[in-house]
Amino acid sequence: MKKCQDVYMEPEVYRHNNCIVRVYRPILTEEERARRMEAIKKAAIDLIIATEKSKAKKESVV
Repeated sequence: MKKCQDVYMEPEVYRHNNCIVRVYRPILTEEERARRMEAIKKAAIDLIIATEKSKAKKESVV
């Protein structure tokens, strides 16, 4: 597994009744942002395909 070398901005802090949420956002170059967005798109496509195959399999059994 590749160790993360990201540099992060100051965290955004959200305070709620019973918790505190800290959101750390990485500072990315345009090339790295594009590479990560392509990986997200591919994962979304794979998820949709797997879901549709599962639905089709369930329908064929019934």
